[in-house]
Amino acid sequence: MKTKVLFILIILFTTLFVNISYSDCNGWDGGMTRTVTIDNCTIEYIFCYRVNQNTRYHEIKIDEIRLLNCDCSIYELNKNKFNDAILEDIVVNSRLLGPDSGAIWPEEIVPECPDALCLICYDAICYNGCEDIGGGVLRLNKCDSFERKCFESTYFCWEWDGQERKLKIERERRAFIDPPCNLPCRVNCND
Repeated sequence: MKTKVLFILIILFTTLFVNISYSDCNGWDGGMTRTVTIDNCTIEYIFCYRVNQNTRYHEIKIDEIRLLNCDCSIYELNKNKFNDAILEDIVVNSRLLGPDSGAIWPEEIVPECPDALCLICYDAICYNGCEDIGGGVLRLNKCDSFERKCFESTYFCWEWDGQERKLKIERERRAFIDPPCNLPCRVNCND
């Protein structure tokens, strides 16, 4: 009986360790796991969030990306579409994610255009392909855990196309990727 309990505990610990080993939201207000589906490909991502106490800017960090039912090449060929979907999911659904049915940011933070929400996104993951973490799930194989930005600032606002409200995403000034992401690794930034 003790052997069975010990075996079960070891399996649970190992599973927990494997699933969170790359997730690091230390120094952030919190973190969450969300999923988005694009063209029948579902990805799960972990992101961290905070309001910077010095600048008062909203900041997020994409910490991990997992492919649940698609090949790594699908992500590679469509990373711009996936990255936009992740940012849109965070911004649009942030009111639904917080504790007590509240929100990460409790107010409707995305204004109507031409006003905009400026979000600082640490969204550049330095990676080298995907690794199989079991159960048919692939994870971007991170080369390191440095925080990097693809762009200096990313702006979000709602605009009307005549029939419905759509989220507009604008990026400003490509960021200098620092520290460098050296070959064979690359960043997942939009081209």
